[in-house]
Amino acid sequence: MSDRDALEADIRARCDRGDHLGAATSIVRGYGPELMSFVASLLRTSDDEINEVFGMLSEDVVRGLPSFRFDSTARTWLYMLARHATARFRRVLIA
Repeated sequence: MSDRDALEADIRARCDRGDHLGAATSIVRGYGPELMSFVASLLRTSDDEINEVFGMLSEDVVRGLPSFRFDSTARTWLYMLARHATARFRRVLIA
């Protein structure tokens, strides 16, 4: 089993037990650096703004995990959340 498969299994097992905070912690530890790089590539801006979007993304993860059905991998879902958080952040900047 690859590290990514093990992480996905851990996230799923925690969610199945109702441990959504633990699953969110696993997500941030396991996928955090990758997601930060992705957000940085989308924004191409200051570290403060990248950290702000990552904070929004983290909040989305905590709110969304209880209803996440695992129709896709957690990683795929996280990239969608990252794109949405980045878009919301950009809308706030424009407003």
